[in-house]
Amino acid sequence: MNSQLKQRIDAKLERLNEQCVAEVLDFVEFLESRQRTAEPMTGGVPMIERLGQPFLDTRGFKFDREEANAR
Repeated sequence: MNSQLKQRIDAKLERLNEQCVAEVLDFVEFLESRQRTAEPMTGGVPMIERLGQPFLDTRGFKFDREEANAR
């Protein structure tokens, strides 16, 4: 992890209360376990390629909150 990213994360964590920091830790541990278990099974193949159709490729999608709220 580059030092700028680590500093940004540290700064954000400093502003959170203890319960939120515990939730962040839970999420990081979840990501870590998912990465550990997913790598050997997928062999580095992106999910869209593993699943194929009829799944929608949303890799280029950018969420627009204003547009979603307008709907």
